[in-house]
Amino acid sequence: MERLWKRRRWLVLGILILASVLVVGFWGYGWAGGDIDVFDFTAEKVERVELYTNDVNFTANYMTGPGMGSGTSTVTERADIQRMIDTINAFQYAGNQIRDIIEYGVALGGGIRYELEISFTDGTKRLFFLSTYDTDPARDMILGYGFYQEKKLGLLGKQGRGRMEWFYDLYEKYRPIPEKEAS
Repeated sequence: MERLWKRRRWLVLGILILASVLVVGFWGYGWAGGDIDVFDFTAEKVERVELYTNDVNFTANYMTGPGMGSGTSTVTERADIQRMIDTINAFQYAGNQIRDIIEYGVALGGGIRYELEISFTDGTKRLFFLSTYDTDPARDMILGYGFYQEKKLGLLGKQGRGRMEWFYDLYEKYRPIPEKEAS
């Protein structure tokens, strides 16, 4: 009888450990998460989107000339705005920032931030961000994401997996060129 009880304890302990691993996997790593679908609007409701990044290697090419301003690009074409919305909505949910704490520790710093200031046709604005520690936009990367709000963001932000090539393409397409503006 005692031997049967010991086996049951190991079985219960094994089930609890397996359940814990599955909970951390689904919650922290986004296993079977699907699309993030963060935007609930279409390009028809958007007037323009201003793009900004702190990617020093990229923006250094555009911030050297006189009169370059803030280094933002303003996307105005509806097709490009819709492409941006669809691309971000199709990012795969990748859990939350507990994975960064597990993999890298608590004191993280640096990284690349992408910001999109979305101006709607009704005059309202929302600021959306994507952030990553990865530097290669051509491969799938894990990105923190969310809207800046008046209230504080949660302790553990959400993360998605996707490529950022579209951002650099649109930034390049719409970037201000001082020579064109001066003439």
